This record gives sequence, structure tokens and C-alpha cells, in this order.
Amino acid sequence: MENDYAELLPRVCAVLGDSRKSVVDDTCLEKLLDCFQAITGNETELCILQKIPCLINIVNASKQKDLNPSILSFIMRLTGLLAASEDHFCKLEADGIMNSLFGNPANFETEAWKDATVRCGWLLGIQNMLHHEALIHFLCKHDCISEIIWLQKDPSIFVASTASQLLANILSFTLQHSEFATLKTSSKIEVTDAVGTVTQLNSTVWSECVCAITEHIDEFLRSNITSNIQQSLKLLSKISVTCSPVCFSSLWLKIEGSIKLLLNGDLTTIGQPLAELLLNVSRSTRCEVLHSKTWELLRILLSSLNQAEALPLATGILKLQNCSSFECIFLQSTATEDAGHDNNVPATELHL
Repeated sequence: MENDYAELLPRVCAVLGDSRKSVVDDTCLEKLLDCFQAITGNETELCILQKIPCLINIVNASKQKDLNPSILSFIMRLTGLLAASEDHFCKLEADGIMNSLFGNPANFETEAWKDATVRCGWLLGIQNMLHHEALIHFLCKHDCISEIIWLQKDPSIFVASTASQLLANILSFTLQHSEFATLKTSSKIEVTDAVGTVTQLNSTVWSECVCAITEHIDEFLRSNITSNIQQSLKLLSKISVTCSPVCFSSLWLKIEGSIKLLLNGDLTTIGQPLAELLLNVSRSTRCEVLHSKTWELLRILLSSLNQAEALPLATGILKLQNCSSFECIFLQSTATEDAGHDNNVPATELHL
């Protein structure tokens, strides 16, 4: 770190930790976070705190009342970066910092939580810590999963989008750290790290976290409320991209029945997100367990959509790398038959 930067930073931290002072330009906070994020990518959190001890003063400032919402959000995100390691997370939890910043938001000051900047900072801070089991224990202990689920319907589009992505990342993280990903079990989970070391973890907490999210998804899929169904379909699309094929297969077994029920209903408002989900599953989940099931669901969906909706779906199917010639012909034939029943559109127009 350059000397002038090291000399200036303590004064910056002093300003950020003083509730009597405000930050005029929020972009400087974003630049500071980018800087700290770059540092944490190269060094351990402990080394960073040894080199920049004033950072802990910013974190401790979270205990003050009437903090500026932008500064409180900054502190949440910074704390998340520093708590990315399990050891430092546990230290901050023992000091009461984790509970005061990331415990159930019902305990926050009402005025602070009303600010979308604070809600977003809370979500992004949790995202920054999503690297270890201790965080999952913490989220379950303080019932934070239900709050993240609720924030998917936040009036702030950015908060809602961040909550949805965080929920997908949490589910993918918990599933992918389980080599034998099961949705309801009290058995042991074996976790294999990058160098092949196998560790056994008690799966009770992991199951609780996974089940809370999957039950929410399944409940929304069966809710008959269009916005809820669309939200769950989009969430599943995100999970299918970030989750490993084996893990996603275990999740799919839980919600497959609800997807089939949707295909038997009115697709007017959910056809597009449903098509996007099935295409994403086909692209990213190269698993024999799901291969035949996904093709069957795609065939049903393609035959159920009107021509305007079926054309982009058929195009997407033909672009799939694992689309064999036989399957292409079969799907095109299905689409052509349906178009032939439409007196207003010649069947030949559906050929790609």
C-alpha cells in the first residue's frame, strides 16, 4: 500500500465513523469498497486489519445511533468483506457486531430500515460473507432467510433484484457444498474442497436453509398468483445457472410436480419465464437424470404456446448444444402440427 494512501485512510475512517458528519458524494464510498474488495482478494482479512487497524473503528461505528443511511450501508458491506473468513466472522459475532448489523431486521431502528440503501447494504453484506458454514448457521438462527424472501417483493427494484440473486446464491452455495445434496435429511453431509479434502458436516442447518428456500419456491409456484409464479420461475432460472447439475437435480425433484401443473394451466402470462427456465436447465444442467424430463417438458410447452411465443422457444431449442437431430425434427414437427391448426397462420411459417 502506498504511504500517502495509508496516511490518508485513518482520517477517512474517522469521518465515516462520526455520526455527526455526512458524506456529500456517495460515489466515494463505492470507490472505497472497490478498493477494499481488491485488497481482500489478495490478502487475508487478518493481514488487512493489521495493516489498516482503523477499519475496525468503522465497523464498531455501527453501534452508534442515527448513522447516515449511506454510511450504515457502507459499513454493512465492508463488514461483509471482512467477515468473509469464518474465523473473523466468529470474532465479529462474539463482539456482537454481526447481530447488530445482520440479525433479524425487525430489531433495526424503523427509520434506518425504511431506507432502501440500508436494505440493499444488508443484502450485499450477506453476499460478501457467503463463503463459509458459519454464515448459514447465523442466517437460520436469526430467521434471516424469511426476510430475504420477503425482500424479493421490495418496492425498490434494486433491492428486490439483489434479494432474488442472494437467495439463488445461498441455495446454490448450500447445495453445492453438499456432495450428497438432499432436501430433507438429518444425516451427515460430505464437503469436498478444491484440493479434494473431504469434511463431514452435520446437515441439520444446511437442510433447514435449503428447505426454507425450496418450500418458498414450491409454494409460490402453486399459488395461482401470477407475480409469485413469475418470481419463482426467474429465481429457479438463476439457480440453474449457478448450481452444479447433480445438486440442481435434487432440487428439481422437489419442484418438478409444480412445473408440470403450470404446463396444464393458463400460460398467457408465464409462458416466457417458463420457457427461459427450461432452456436454462437444458443449457447448464447436462445431467442424464434431467435430460429426458426436460425435453418432455419443452415438448409440452412448445405445443401449448401460440405461434408468437413458440417461435423464440423453438429457436432457443435448436441452439442447444445437446439437441440431437432426431429431437430437433421431433420438436419442429410438433410445432408445425400446432401451427397447422391455426387457420390464420400457414404451418410452413413455423419452419426455422
